[in-house]
Amino acid sequence: RTRTESKKILSVGTLGHLWVTHPPLLPISFPHVGEIRSKWAQISDPNRDFAIEKPIRFVAGLPCAVKFVASLHNLTEKDLRNLRVQVDYPNNTRDYFRPLATDISKEGDRVSSLVLTSSSEAWSDAVM
Repeated sequence: RTRTESKKILSVGTLGHLWVTHPPLLPISFPHVGEIRSKWAQISDPNRDFAIEKPIRFVAGLPCAVKFVASLHNLTEKDLRNLRVQVDYPNNTRDYFRPLATDISKEGDRVSSLVLTSSSEAWSDAVM
């Protein structure tokens, strides 16, 4: 083993040395445990299993509206104002879509919207 390779090994001793020489910086104050909330959304439409079997097809250069429905959990009014939907395309690009305020239920627990997708590139499915 070369000398540089042996320096790349992380052992308990080297990890301890790193903590002593570069201690982690902790925040000045921590939030109260009661103020910490788990927030998430569960997409129900488009259904992932159905989308794998039958992908959404659209013509390059023309917009296509895709129905988007999700259940929202523990989001505040501020979270709802900042809500974005990430759209990933097959060419590894992504867009962010902001639902209209009218697309979010009055209770703030559900969003139902049309997400506009478009691309100037043409894609095709692999044919087997």
